[in-house]
Amino acid sequence: MSESAKTSYQDDRVSADQMQGGRDYQEDDYKVSCISAPADETSGELLMVLADGMGGHAGGAEASDIAVRYFTDHFIGSDGAVNDRFMAALDAANNGLEQEVEKNPDLEGMGCTLVGLHLTDQGARWISVGDSPLYLVSSGRIVQINDDHSMAPVLAQFVKEGRMTAEEASKDPRRNALRSAVVGEELTLIDLPHDPLPIHKGDVLVLASDGLQTLPNAKINDIVVKHGDKPVDQLVEKLLQAVTDAGRRRQDNTTVMVYRADRLLGEEPRSDDLTIDPNSLEEEMDAIMNAGSAGGADEQLPLALIAAGIVAIVGLGVVAYMALM
Repeated sequence: MSESAKTSYQDDRVSADQMQGGRDYQEDDYKVSCISAPADETSGELLMVLADGMGGHAGGAEASDIAVRYFTDHFIGSDGAVNDRFMAALDAANNGLEQEVEKNPDLEGMGCTLVGLHLTDQGARWISVGDSPLYLVSSGRIVQINDDHSMAPVLAQFVKEGRMTAEEASKDPRRNALRSAVVGEELTLIDLPHDPLPIHKGDVLVLASDGLQTLPNAKINDIVVKHGDKPVDQLVEKLLQAVTDAGRRRQDNTTVMVYRADRLLGEEPRSDDLTIDPNSLEEEMDAIMNAGSAGGADEQLPLALIAAGIVAIVGLGVVAYMALM
C-alpha cells in the first residue's frame, strides 16, 4: 500500500489508499481536497479525484498524474455552476495529456480513466470517463452510481438476452476495452448527471480503480456494512486487504477512496432509496467480472485504446452499444 499520502486533506469522513498488486508499477493516482473549510470543517466543498492510467509503466503513471493534477487545479481555481466547472476541469486534464504527447511522442497512446466526486451540503455530484467505479452503499445495499464505459455492459446485455454465457463474457478479450477514456482526443462518453444525489447520514461512497472489482459487489457491500462503524481509514484497509486475500494472479493496481456521510447532504432525502431498475444489468455484470476468477487466472487484458480513444471491435462495436440505449 502507498506509504506517501496523496490526500491533501483528510478527516473522519474521508480516507484513501492504494496497492500495487501483482504489477511492476503503479498507474493509479488520486487526490482529496477540501476547497473551503469553515471553522467547523463540516461544510464547504470536498473534491475526490481518481485516475487509472494506461499506456505502460511510464505512460500510464504520467497520464494519471497529469489528469489528477490538471483536473483538481482547474476545478479548485474556478467558480460558477459545478457541472460547468467539472467540464472545464475535464477539458483541462484532456488537453494536458494532448500537450504532453506533443512534447514527448514516446508517450503516444497513454491515457486514463477519470472520476471527480464533489460533495457539499447540496449532495453528491460526479463526472466520470472510463470504467473506474463509484459505489453508494446505503441501508445495507450497494449500487454503482456512475456509468461504466468499458465493453462489459454491452457483453452483460448479451448475457441477459441469452446470446452468450457469463463464462464466455468473462473470457471475452473485449470485456475491459474502453469505449471512452481521457487520451487527449475528443471524449466520446461522459457521465455527468444534471442534479446532485442526496446522501443520507451513514451512507458510504466508495470511489475506486477497477482493481477493486476483483471483489464481487456483494463482497464489497459486506465489508462496508460489517465495518461501517469503524474509522474510514480502517474501512479502506479492509477493502484493500480483501483484494489481496482474493489472490488473483497479476492483480491490477487498486486504489480505494471512501467517504462516509455524517449528516444528510441534500435538500431532502432520496425518495426511491436504491430502487433497482428491473432492466438492471447488475447480476450479469457481477457474473462477468468474477466468473472464472477462483482459479486465479487473470482474464483481464490491459486497458486497450486505439488512438482516437475508441476500441474498434468487429461485430460488437459502439454501434452495438448504442442499439442498447
